[in-house]
Amino acid sequence: EGRSVLAVARPIQAVAALTRTDAAALLADAHERMREARSARPAPGRDDAAITAWNGLAIAAFADAGVVLGRADFVEAARVAAAFVCDHAWVDGRLHRTLHGDTAQHDGNLDDHAHLAFGLVRLHQATADARWLREAGRVVHAMLERFGDEDGTGFYRAPRDGERLVARTRDLEDHPAT
Repeated sequence: EGRSVLAVARPIQAVAALTRTDAAALLADAHERMREARSARPAPGRDDAAITAWNGLAIAAFADAGVVLGRADFVEAARVAAAFVCDHAWVDGRLHRTLHGDTAQHDGNLDDHAHLAFGLVRLHQATADARWLREAGRVVHAMLERFGDEDGTGFYRAPRDGERLVARTRDLEDHPAT
């Protein structure tokens, strides 16, 4: 612990007084050597995937916070995120789970549908913009078609048109968003 990140354990003035050196210059030199050593190593991979379910929750949070705090910029952030997801996560009538840039990948699961619909409804409530209610309806319709059980009392975790499983399970407890 403490070996991979250069940190100042004491105020720079205290180090300078203890060591009777120009501690600021030593620290600047250490930072430069660290940057040089880092630049010689391959950069770590970067996960830039946008996950539909998480975006749905963020949309709801920003819309709600914008209303409660009177922050139009938060509501605008929710609107921008919702527009991006609605414009790019749908491919051939199917909601997808991840977005890399504007490329959708992997079929969406139940959580993606439920959380996005939740976020879109909250955004509609914050803006009264009918687009978000229509988009939420599109998500819910797809969720019912792909995940709804036969008697209309719940949802399966896996889609009916997805991978063949030994059993399609469903939660028997109530969950706020599913």
